[in-house]
Amino acid sequence: MSNILLKKLAERYTLNTNPDVATTVEQGLMQLSSGIYTEEERFIFELLQNAVDSYDEMTNDTLTIKIMIEGDYLVFMHNGASFSPRDIEGICDIGNGNKAKDTKKIGYKGIGFKSVFMRSTCVTIKTGEYCFMFDKQYWEGFWERNWKKEYGIKSDEKVYLMPWQIIPIEANEPISLDTSNYNVITYIKITNTSSLEKKIVKLLSNSQFLLFLRCKNIQMTFVSNNVFLANVNKKCNDNIVILSSNGKEDSRWLTYTNPEVEVPKELNSDIKADINTPQKLKNAKTFDLSFAIQIDNNSKIKSLDKDDAVIYTYLPTSFKFGNEGFPFLVNANFITDAGRQQLHKDSEWNKLIFSKIPSEYLNWMKEISSTFSNYYEVLPKKSYGSNNALEETFATEMVKAINDIAFIPRANNAKSKVLASSAVMDKMGMSEAISKKLLTTHINRTYNKDFSEKDFINPVWKGFKLLEDYGVFIFDKQKLKALFEDEKAFDNIEPCIDVKLIDFLFEYYLQNRSEQEELITVLQDTRFLLDEEGNLSCPHDLFFPSQYKERNELAEDAIFLHNIVNEHLESNKQEFNWVSQLGVEELSDITFIQNVICKSDYITKENSIEVTRFLFESNLNHNIFDEIDDCYLSRLQFLTKQGNLEYASDDYS
Repeated sequence: MSNILLKKLAERYTLNTNPDVATTVEQGLMQLSSGIYTEEERFIFELLQNAVDSYDEMTNDTLTIKIMIEGDYLVFMHNGASFSPRDIEGICDIGNGNKAKDTKKIGYKGIGFKSVFMRSTCVTIKTGEYCFMFDKQYWEGFWERNWKKEYGIKSDEKVYLMPWQIIPIEANEPISLDTSNYNVITYIKITNTSSLEKKIVKLLSNSQFLLFLRCKNIQMTFVSNNVFLANVNKKCNDNIVILSSNGKEDSRWLTYTNPEVEVPKELNSDIKADINTPQKLKNAKTFDLSFAIQIDNNSKIKSLDKDDAVIYTYLPTSFKFGNEGFPFLVNANFITDAGRQQLHKDSEWNKLIFSKIPSEYLNWMKEISSTFSNYYEVLPKKSYGSNNALEETFATEMVKAINDIAFIPRANNAKSKVLASSAVMDKMGMSEAISKKLLTTHINRTYNKDFSEKDFINPVWKGFKLLEDYGVFIFDKQKLKALFEDEKAFDNIEPCIDVKLIDFLFEYYLQNRSEQEELITVLQDTRFLLDEEGNLSCPHDLFFPSQYKERNELAEDAIFLHNIVNEHLESNKQEFNWVSQLGVEELSDITFIQNVICKSDYITKENSIEVTRFLFESNLNHNIFDEIDDCYLSRLQFLTKQGNLEYASDDYS
């Protein structure tokens, strides 16, 4: 039976064609096999894809693959299903493989196997009852020996060829090996095996290429002339995939797959009309879309290294979305170039897939964000540019997904999720000092929002900018000033609350060294310290309580810090010094002159003579010109002979 099929396939060219057609086909196949990949060793991936597509989980729980170099042969064997007659027909044709209509198979072009001819001119396949080879040498001189009149005049300048790459010849296994437990064995005759050996070892040095292959468990071994060189494995347990090489775990992944993503009916006509769409996808009603997030040694999810952030079409491509790629891996049946390295950026099918990534991914985030508190580290950006149709499509749909999908865990109940636009992040922890109710009321009043206390989410540091871009309201140090300028926010604030607030701000200052200088600048002009009258004031407007007012009647307008607040600070030297750094000072002649008298509204016609006398006496004791900066002294006003107040910096007589 096998002889009949192989003979029939061979006769397409030995009996039913002519030398010119056969030569053209052979030359086209040579161009095709050499142009599929730039790296010759990647034909291993094509053989791997064929093995995956033939694998039946109902028969075996593990796809086992063995690669061997034995003498002049590279042998690739696996325990997937043996070839059917239809498989034989497909491998002996171009673009007519048995995957052409099966959307669940990886390949669709029907040319992948031809990549082996980039490295060899003699390939033998043993599977089931079949054993056949493709051999260039076998057909050399065929047309010279079998020229017929109907072919016309034979050109002496032309070399007539046979498309040996698709003509099966019944054969025997070229070398003797133990191939028990394997159903498909491919013998590839090669030269310079040492060079190829090094390249295959390098190819198998990273087990990540196994991640999205449609087999839960894969074991792949490479042996050269009886010497073990490499082993890579994939093990899947529910949604966790563990990848290892040579007995050592390489990486662990959290995975998600939706095998039935719907193809919208309104896109069918555009997809069918696109010349890049393969036949088997033109009538597809659904497709599968997968994601994978790496898990670190502490069982936390983590963002991908930029070098690894490529798109997968079951095997890795070289295509990186945007300039840096996603922080997670994406896998789908994308339409690629012949070598499966680059995506067609204008493909309607690819645009469809990218349009579904935002909603599928954020819905997955909704499921796992309660478990993984650092979910924000693996969120995609809202946009990766607008340089092509794929980037534009993604950005448009990402905005919609963010607006529609509540995936952010609430602080008080991680199982309950909130929309980004409805979420509040208290990055400073201010709500702990003044209560969520007070802070929420202030935010709603000041920023015209409608948040409730249950809308708070846990503060994060690494990803807050991205969440802010998503629409999360971030309360940070930049919003402190507005909080303390909101007179209604602190109506009748109690000293004990102000003490708690000061403690909080000081602790925040200590824990965030990189922000200390900026925080000092903000707080110096912020009304957050309670004065002796029970009002909030800026630090530079306040003095520590003392007996100075009793000695200087002019100082009655100087404002002291509230006694309870002051007592608290005196019990905490570090905090006292910090408040001093912000601008609160001990009241003395010098600080009184600098911070009170030098203010533009202090000196009046009524008190100017008394103030002038005080300045004169103070200068005798302290030399105020040395101790007070000119920028303050220039604000002093004096009464002229004409009865007017003039600044000291002005010329007058």
